[in-house]
Amino acid sequence: MFRFLALISAFLLYNSLFAQENVYQFSHLDISNGLSDNQVNAIYKDQKGFMWFGTTAGLSRYDGHEFKIFQHNSKDSTSLPDGYIVNIFGGPEKELWIKSNRGFSIYYPLTEKFERFQNKHFQKYKIPGGYLREIKTNNRGSFYFYIENQGIFCYDSKSETTTSYTPKSDVLNSLSSGIISDFIEDLKGNLWVIHANGVLEKFNLKQQKVTSRYFDVKNRLGTQENYFNLKLSLDAEGNVFIYSPGDLFGLYYLNVASDKFHYFGKKQDHSGLSSKNVGSVLEGEDGKIWIGTDHGGVNILDKRTNTFTYILSREDDQRALSDNSIGSLYKDSSGIIWMGTSKKGIYYYHKSIYKFPRNQYLTGNNSLQKDVNAFVADNKGNLWIGTNGSGLIHLNRSTGEIKTYRNNPENDNSLSSDIVVSLCVDPSGVLWIGTF
Repeated sequence: MFRFLALISAFLLYNSLFAQENVYQFSHLDISNGLSDNQVNAIYKDQKGFMWFGTTAGLSRYDGHEFKIFQHNSKDSTSLPDGYIVNIFGGPEKELWIKSNRGFSIYYPLTEKFERFQNKHFQKYKIPGGYLREIKTNNRGSFYFYIENQGIFCYDSKSETTTSYTPKSDVLNSLSSGIISDFIEDLKGNLWVIHANGVLEKFNLKQQKVTSRYFDVKNRLGTQENYFNLKLSLDAEGNVFIYSPGDLFGLYYLNVASDKFHYFGKKQDHSGLSSKNVGSVLEGEDGKIWIGTDHGGVNILDKRTNTFTYILSREDDQRALSDNSIGSLYKDSSGIIWMGTSKKGIYYYHKSIYKFPRNQYLTGNNSLQKDVNAFVADNKGNLWIGTNGSGLIHLNRSTGEIKTYRNNPENDNSLSSDIVVSLCVDPSGVLWIGTF
């Protein structure tokens, strides 16, 4: 009885892993396809449908067939100011805004030229001069400029007006002073702000005041001040995710409905992360949360159960990841999830890209590299494959066992020929084989 249950458990585990493998199948692009570099830090899809990839060696534009590369040229002031790209997003006038190691620049599609963000842009968007640390957009016409030591300034491209959100020491519910690490607008009119010391604030844009403050992250950091690299992501329900790329920080998840935090550290039993170094977070089409990690692949969080699915690299599978360090994640308007890796270029996923599940016994390093003429499935669901010179192959889809039937001139009961041109299973379950 014990052996029977053990076999059943092994069978169920195998099928679970096999099903998971077939659910997440990826397509791949890298320098062999024309990408400027295999480390991809930023991804964006523009209004014309071009995909843009920011690498450590310039900007790559992909039209679905080939790449065009934009790089820094010290002799051309209209070239990309720096080759190390950090972020890409759409500007208020359908241009492309680029963040690199040398700050922000603007790409103009009509001329394919770049211009550094400078004083005339500060004036145009009615923001004060100073150190421009960050620019964010809500993708609905608003652009947020964070000027260090001055505050956040929101430019509305529709009304062409700018509103300032600055710390005020004499106002209790104003934004806190100090360095802001990241900020993001939700769909309910709130700006979420995370400070370098870990304090999280929920700022109501209409009322222009902080309505909630959270100290959970600050309390965990303790005396570690100036934790500059804290990042925020939101899902469709407005839940907040906090992480710190490059650090063994883990992931904080604020459930806005319960107003409670949940922390995920490294715990490889599917109740935690496979790596505490989280580089990017976004929500998939099915509401599950995709988490790109360093040396831990992609972790997918099911918020209903607080459990994770781990997607790790596999050298024997051409549709699997080949790099476990995922630095950037991006979901485009078609629902395709794009992943930038540290060494292996770009992977992208959509459930409709591969309609047919991959079978590990027919592909990979030990694949059946045969000239195939015919397929048929028998009444037990097993697969019969007729080849052009390699005989008849039987695949047991439950066990993975493969058996080959060949012509043997000394055996009258063997296959009449190794060239199988047709296969048919009749209603009684008998396999009929046509040979040449």
